Amino acid sequence: MRPGDTWAQLATDYLGDARHAALLAELNGKPPAQPPTAGHLLVIPALLQLTTEKRQPLRGLAARVSGWAAARPQTLELAGQIARINGVTGDDVPAGTRLLVPLM
Repeated sequence: MRPGDTWAQLATDYLGDARHAALLAELNGKPPAQPPTAGHLLVIPALLQLTTEKRQPLRGLAARVSGWAAARPQTLELAGQIARINGVTGDDVPAGTRLLVPLM
């Protein structure tokens, strides 16, 4: 990262949308309000795009995409990331919802 970089600019440059700034900060171990550290190695997730076929809970979707058990802490963390990056509130995702899923 370069001096003066912001999470919003990095999210735009690498993920195509400034709205992913908070996720990028989170994946790099920083709160969104704390600016990136110049010279620090930047972690950039791949984003999988999928459309839900049926109504399903976020935890179940995260488990299906990751292959982890639904009760595993990493699955719950991924479900939270999916919710935040897509602006999903509540636990269930309606059928036909287009989602971005961060893959690490």
